[in-house]
Amino acid sequence: MQPLNVVIAQEDCVRAEHLAIALHPHFRNVSIARDLEELRRNTARNRAALAVVDLELISMDELATFCKEFPGVAVVCTHRVPDESMWMQILAVGAIDCCHTLDVRVIVEAARGKARLANAKAA
Repeated sequence: MQPLNVVIAQEDCVRAEHLAIALHPHFRNVSIARDLEELRRNTARNRAALAVVDLELISMDELATFCKEFPGVAVVCTHRVPDESMWMQILAVGAIDCCHTLDVRVIVEAARGKARLANAKAA
């Protein structure tokens, strides 16, 4: 997979650190944002291709706005207890997946899927 920059926006700073450590081997640069404004700044500054966003940190309306502001950024949402309804809502506003907060496998696979799609469009 092509090296990507990632921003993690997580309400719990301990979980954010654990997730960053787990994602670091898979991505070029992993940064952490503590709120929506920092998520926006870090996404733009680091030219992030992936944002991992805690649904306890931002509302669904804020998520929709973020997805519109950064259309080239793949957004994977996380939650302590994700469910199908939540998954359908986040897809409707522009995110690409929803998983448990520390589900590294799903996050990496979502990024790979987004990268494959981008490569196919470029070809």
